[in-house]
Amino acid sequence: MTCKTLLVCLSMVVCALIQADNAAAQNKWKTGYVVNTGGDTLRGKIAYRQRSRSLRSVLFIKDEDSTRTRYTPTELRSLKIQLPFQGLYFKSFVTDINVSPDNLAELTNTPTAKFLKHSFFAQLLVSGKKSLYTYTDTVFNKKHFLIEYPENKLTDLVYKRYYLDNGKTIVMYNTEYIKQLGKFYSDCPSLIKEINDAQFTAPSLMQLAKAYNQCNQSDTGNRYEFKPEKTKAFFGVDLGADKTTLHAAGAFHDGMKFNSSYNFNAGLFLNIVLPFTRNQWSIYNELMFAQYKMQSSTYQPFSFETAHADVQMSYVKLVTGISYQYPYHQVKPFINAGMVNGIAVSATATEYLHDAGTTDPNTTQPLTGVKRYEQSYFVGAGITYKKYGAELRYEHGDGFAGSGCVSTSTSYILFLLKYSFL
Repeated sequence: MTCKTLLVCLSMVVCALIQADNAAAQNKWKTGYVVNTGGDTLRGKIAYRQRSRSLRSVLFIKDEDSTRTRYTPTELRSLKIQLPFQGLYFKSFVTDINVSPDNLAELTNTPTAKFLKHSFFAQLLVSGKKSLYTYTDTVFNKKHFLIEYPENKLTDLVYKRYYLDNGKTIVMYNTEYIKQLGKFYSDCPSLIKEINDAQFTAPSLMQLAKAYNQCNQSDTGNRYEFKPEKTKAFFGVDLGADKTTLHAAGAFHDGMKFNSSYNFNAGLFLNIVLPFTRNQWSIYNELMFAQYKMQSSTYQPFSFETAHADVQMSYVKLVTGISYQYPYHQVKPFINAGMVNGIAVSATATEYLHDAGTTDPNTTQPLTGVKRYEQSYFVGAGITYKKYGAELRYEHGDGFAGSGCVSTSTSYILFLLKYSFL
């Protein structure tokens, strides 16, 4: 298989995965239920994508053949969307929320927050006597955190940035949410320090809400805690073989053709799956040992000599790239691409000329300009099944020559078998 053919095949794999992902993206229906204003629970499927930032309305179907119904917050009490890792709970509210701008270009000179009445579905983060919700307003591009306390009352926590001077150079902060939290959690005085240190972020406010639940033991019912998707890391080993091709030019090396080298490879990899990407995108890192040994013999007709070269290189390579995986089936295809940086732990490169009129070759001498650092790019494609995987990879590097009068390049075609421990 030529390098051109391999690249064409990998390009076809990329196109196929993109097409498949676009088709899968249409399958946005998640199992769940809605509760209408009459208190009736309707079970079926809800249109939802994990990348959704907010819910202003929901699209619901009872089954695949039923008519789609769109509900607004005034038509439902609550809803649940079941994802593979957890259920998401939303509750409808009509209340005043802080619509003060957050973008620097739109900040005002007043610390006072501006409120408008909105209807929306807020996502539950921590349930309890005083539950914590969040809502991202796409109209004003603003994230909200809201506290619900008994009798279905809701308060939007206020955090506002504003300019202190007319020249708009000094930014100040209205942190009224600290006072609000102190009021809401006043029946737990042991939380004073945690309240004063609370940041206007989901992790910080969730931690405080959970601490309040522990402090307030009067609420003994089942409590819900949203678990944000975290970065996942998979560690493993890979073993395989490669076909290495070396190209050289310059000085008497013009016209030299090195034989291909077939070698075994072994390495360790760490695949870091990025959060909020539906387990599709990851940063791939690999530490691999690779080597090749090649010879070349080229007859020089003008000098009646044969030029010989022997090259043997052993590298420790650091592979770093981006990987995309199609996650919707047990057998999951993937593609990846990135850079390879190799350090030669062993480097032997020699040359000699053999005069056709003699029986002994001329003295062997080292090839000049041999460098111990090689940089490459790679593209690959493969599949994974549970803890097992296989990959076909193409790599192209700048070879071993560091001299200005000699240039080299290397091409690798690798087949690797993978096993993940996590």
